[in-house]
Amino acid sequence: MGRGGETVRDQRPALEIDGLHSGYVANDVLHGVWLSVAPGSVAAILGPNGAGKTTLLRTISGFLPLRAGSVHLRGIKLSAADPVARAQAGLCAIPEGRGVFGGLTVRENLRLFAPGGRRGGDLARVLDRVPRLNRLLGRTAGTLSGGEQQMLALSRAYLTNPSVITIDEVSLGLAPIVVDEVFEMLTDLRRSGAAMVLVEQYVQRALALADSVCVLNRGRVTFAGSAAQAGSIDLHDHYFRQVGPGDDPAAPVTGEAQSHA
Repeated sequence: MGRGGETVRDQRPALEIDGLHSGYVANDVLHGVWLSVAPGSVAAILGPNGAGKTTLLRTISGFLPLRAGSVHLRGIKLSAADPVARAQAGLCAIPEGRGVFGGLTVRENLRLFAPGGRRGGDLARVLDRVPRLNRLLGRTAGTLSGGEQQMLALSRAYLTNPSVITIDEVSLGLAPIVVDEVFEMLTDLRRSGAAMVLVEQYVQRALALADSVCVLNRGRVTFAGSAAQAGSIDLHDHYFRQVGPGDDPAAPVTGEAQSHA
């Protein structure tokens, strides 16, 4: 409690990564990436194919080990933690490709998503928020449309009550009308107070939802700033600008963003 009895809000970032290096086998894909996401805000991760966006999300969620740097969730260092420990600390990862169990029914998927002991009430909450799932409970997840699978995957965030949600290519392969529904879900999830880190192919969709933007190019940050700043500059330049190891990837890049990456 603060002075006078008022509640003091936690000022720590929901997610903070600093100097992150990660990759596959002997090759680094990320070179000193940094990111800070405030509670309840949305950070959009943009960049060309091969920029390291998915690698970044996989490293944040613990599916790829980091080689240097740090990951903090609500001030707790999780750099060496496995994916289970990160999930228990409040991280919910929605991977590219839906991330549902295709051989199980929708009801069985929802039961697996929910932490033990809280399934009944949470399931009712999900079905209230995502009413389309009501008529699909007995269907095998693998027989659902791509949009229905994505909605089922996103429902994990309602069940786990996370502090941070990472979402990779939420609109990939979906029809425009279904993309509208999925982004309505993202807006609803944002109201829950969770922070989001969103990799998204539709730049304008991402900018409309996001508070902040980080552009990656060849595993380095070429722009970091507010969504308003990103909307007022030529992002194409930051997507394809030449970057190299001689630059300083750890130096802050904001606003009209010099290239430090």
